[in-house]
Amino acid sequence: MKKKVFFLLSLNAWSAEWQWSVPVKGAIDNPGSSRAFLWIPPDCKRIRGIIVAQHNMEEIMILENPGFRKAMRELGFAEIWCAPSFDHLFNP
Repeated sequence: MKKKVFFLLSLNAWSAEWQWSVPVKGAIDNPGSSRAFLWIPPDCKRIRGIIVAQHNMEEIMILENPGFRKAMRELGFAEIWCAPSFDHLFNP
């Protein structure tokens, strides 16, 4: 009889901070259900740029990554993420 061995992998999970969210009016692909989430770096006195992304595949993993957010904090960049996507052609 063969023995089966199972390995459980532990993944680190974190909950990223998004300070505000609002419904996206006029969404083409998901009318009435899309929301825009905003993250501004803590202690940011001046926003120098904004990264805008909509939910497609990998965007949320990048935007919520602690290393990426650290770099954005150092640059003074904010993030806006829309989910579900409001327009697959990204034509707001």
